[in-house]
Amino acid sequence: MDTPPTDAGSGRGLRDRPLGKVLLLLAVLLLAFLASRSCASRETEISQDEAVEIARGEVDFEPDRVSVRFLPRGVESRPTWAVSLSTENAEGALDRVTVVVVDGRTGAVAEVREGG
Repeated sequence: MDTPPTDAGSGRGLRDRPLGKVLLLLAVLLLAFLASRSCASRETEISQDEAVEIARGEVDFEPDRVSVRFLPRGVESRPTWAVSLSTENAEGALDRVTVVVVDGRTGAVAEVREGG
């Protein structure tokens, strides 16, 4: 009785097959992505409350609403606070909105955007 030929002993493993090469490439890309995310600095010297106080110093009105978002910016994922300060009109709609971007390490104001 003849047995069908097999790959046993031929030395052709999963990494030598096209599917194996694709899986290996995906694994390397995943590891690179995870390493880049873990190296990104998320440490801040400036707290959320400090960022709000810095932002308040950039506007000439008393805000009715304050909203704060933490945003890593740039290739190096620099920690940044985006502070939205706004007033409401008599109907409760936003009347004036200013967004102040504060560097999370130094407290420097990186950008001020005024709208409506």
